[in-house]
Amino acid sequence: MERKAVYLSGAWRGLEIILNFAIVAYGAALALYVAMGPVDFRLADHWPGYPSFRLEIGDAQKPLAAFLLVMTLRVVSGCLRRRAADGGKKQSLVKLAGAELGPPLLAVSLSLSLYLLFVNVYQPWRPAILGLVRISDHDKTLEEAAKSVPENAVLYSTAGLHYRLFLHRPGSHPLAGVDRALAKSGIENTYFMTDTFLDSSRRDMETINLMLDPRFRLEFFQDSVYLFGPGRKRDLDEKIYIDQFLTFHAAGADHQVGRFWPDSQAPEGQALVGWPDKDKPGFLVYGRYMTLKRGRYQAVFELKVDRKSPDTIAELDVASDHGVTIMARRRIKGTDFTKENQWGEMRFDFQIEQELVDTIQLRVIYLGGAKLSFATLRALPQGKLFTN
Repeated sequence: MERKAVYLSGAWRGLEIILNFAIVAYGAALALYVAMGPVDFRLADHWPGYPSFRLEIGDAQKPLAAFLLVMTLRVVSGCLRRRAADGGKKQSLVKLAGAELGPPLLAVSLSLSLYLLFVNVYQPWRPAILGLVRISDHDKTLEEAAKSVPENAVLYSTAGLHYRLFLHRPGSHPLAGVDRALAKSGIENTYFMTDTFLDSSRRDMETINLMLDPRFRLEFFQDSVYLFGPGRKRDLDEKIYIDQFLTFHAAGADHQVGRFWPDSQAPEGQALVGWPDKDKPGFLVYGRYMTLKRGRYQAVFELKVDRKSPDTIAELDVASDHGVTIMARRRIKGTDFTKENQWGEMRFDFQIEQELVDTIQLRVIYLGGAKLSFATLRALPQGKLFTN
């Protein structure tokens, strides 16, 4: 009987340890949700080439319910362990529960500490941390780019690059704002090296600003590393800007419905697919803000359907002001496609009236009626994007 009590006590202790870890995880997730909303975590941000993985904590009820359930189980398992250790003697459940509240509350404190570390330490340093991870295999790229900078020039680089670039060019400086750098060094003798390794909707605005700045041109581009120097814009600037900042593929798309699916015929080998029997109407693609100058553009969506249904399958639109203002839209049916199960482009024009807009979204709203696959979207300028 005594040996059985020891085994039971050990089993309950093991369960308590597992539940303590769960409390920490769900507590941190709940705190993160309350502060920042739904969590979108991409493993590809940390390990290059890793398939996209999305952890979405839907609404607050889910982590809260799980958190309360785990807390309850932890207190119950602690009470049962104490009873098993005492040979099954009956004790007041109120006293037992009170005695067992300490460890779960400690786990809650730990989860809040992890959250505070995330917000106050990791988030501010995230670009530098991820930049160091992503740049560690790009020394040859940096060395080649640095050769394009004159010896007497002043070179500024973003945080992730600076720590590695310093090995090849000790006189380089960390970039803390283009205007601040120009105030110190002037235009004629200043070069900028930036990166977009995070590959998220919060792309490095320094790179976008330099792409759009008529005083600087792109001197070098490779593996998401950009080098800008003083001079007139060239065709290379426009091509790279469209390819890197006005073109988004399924693998990096934000979505509300649908799921990622391998597709050998898609540009990146992956499609975002909406199924009529699995997905409710909603955003198959949204987000990924673009920064566009004044002018005429054409929205281009690469899509395919499994059957030429006469029903309206999706609505394509161009929105600004974080989705509030609809600038242009087009509804598509299965009959709009030339062939079934074959990629095709859907196009329509839109115009930017302001000097510069940085909240442009091209979106796909899935309505059902057929299986719809998305591969790529882009905004193509109708005319010269850069004029000197």
